[in-house]
Amino acid sequence: MASMLTSPALSWRARAALTLLGALLAGTALAGGGMVAAWVLLGVAIAWALRDLWMKRAQAQAQPAAPQALTVDLLDRMDVAAQTWSTHLATAQAQLREAVDQMLGGFGDIIQQLDALIDAGTARQPGKPQGDEDGVAVLARCDDQLRGLLRNFDGFIASRDEVLGTVRTLGAASGNLSTMAEDVSKLARQTNLLSINAAIEAARAGPAGRGFAVVAGEVRRLSTESGETGKRIAAQVGQFDSRMQQALALAQQSAERDTLAVAASEQTVNTVVAQVHDAVAQLQGRSATQSAQGEQVKTQVEQLLMAFQFQDRVHQILDQLRDSMALATTTLHGAATQGQA
Repeated sequence: MASMLTSPALSWRARAALTLLGALLAGTALAGGGMVAAWVLLGVAIAWALRDLWMKRAQAQAQPAAPQALTVDLLDRMDVAAQTWSTHLATAQAQLREAVDQMLGGFGDIIQQLDALIDAGTARQPGKPQGDEDGVAVLARCDDQLRGLLRNFDGFIASRDEVLGTVRTLGAASGNLSTMAEDVSKLARQTNLLSINAAIEAARAGPAGRGFAVVAGEVRRLSTESGETGKRIAAQVGQFDSRMQQALALAQQSAERDTLAVAASEQTVNTVVAQVHDAVAQLQGRSATQSAQGEQVKTQVEQLLMAFQFQDRVHQILDQLRDSMALATTTLHGAATQGQA
């Protein structure tokens, strides 16, 4: 390349145009950043074309009979190559612009979705618990309702205790009935003794006491029946008292079970309320964390959108490269024309 540029066969205008084209390609490759590979390929293509130019120029020096035709052919080749490169650059620009536009549109959709998620996590909606205060209020209402149910259970237990108290009173009354039946039996025995004594005295009186003996016999019969009745009453009262005691024992056991069940229910309610409170707190913490992460992702996406503004600079570089290629081709044509003149 250096020997070609210093060759006396080329005019100073041709050497200047080739030097300008090489410097432009090198600067463009450095400025393109991520598109260095494309510029390297472009530089290789230009180097290959210049090598072809050099070889044909050497052949022209070996055959000085047709220098003008060789120059025209080389310039035509340079025109075709420049047009091809310009077409490739325009295609690359269009594809790059389309891809970047699609990517920017996708990032815009992502930002809108992130905004919707963040707004849904932070906005207060009517009728739905939002925030710590609403969560605590809902828990307080649930706790009040559950404890109201427990109070109903307590009222039921209190009513049952009253019934048990009444049953115990009946049990005590049955004990009194047993005592009264025993008293009736005692009176019957005493009356029977008195009738026996009256019969003895009537027998001693002889015929004068015969009527009194009849009365004494009736009294003895009545006392005997009264004694039997007292025994039956005592037996019935004993059975009633036994059944009453069994009922009281069963009621007492049921009361103890109900008391334990209510205590267990109250403990369960306290445990459930505490667990729900912890779950709500965790959900609120996760919601806050997700909102914060959403904000971070949104910020990063916005930074990416700002970074994608490099495409404008790339398009400017490609436009400058295409214009410089056209200028270099024109300069070579002018140099060749002046050299032929």
